[in-house]
Amino acid sequence: RDVQMQKFEEQQEMHSRNLREVFRVIDANESGDLSMDEFELGIVDPKVKPLFESMELRIQEARVLFQLLQSEGNSIEIDAFVDGCLQLRGSARNFDVALLRYECRYLCSKVAELLQKSEEQWALNAPQARLTSSARATRPRGNDRQATDWREYVK
Repeated sequence: RDVQMQKFEEQQEMHSRNLREVFRVIDANESGDLSMDEFELGIVDPKVKPLFESMELRIQEARVLFQLLQSEGNSIEIDAFVDGCLQLRGSARNFDVALLRYECRYLCSKVAELLQKSEEQWALNAPQARLTSSARATRPRGNDRQATDWREYVK
């Protein structure tokens, strides 16, 4: 078992060195970050493509892989590139899980934006929605926009 673990760690180290070299080749302007353009051109480079394939990194969609690897900005730093590629390496399941994580983060951010806009809109309309306490207990029908708080209707 120790021999297997040592072999795995050696492979990871070799892949890490290869990925750092790939990053340097792809980083055309030597900025230390990869832009989308550099990334898309780099992964089809005849020197780079076989390295990805040798590490079982199947790249069908460069934009999706870039989005999975990028940090908050619009670029990928070398550590994120190496770590992300090592995580995506292997079977399609790893890629699928990473893609699902990305989609969940995206959807959560969109839901948060919608919630914020709803609450802002509610705050603007609240002064116009003065209802009696008995009217607050009933759910608005049709075009009746006199709701007091959206949370009442989600229960």
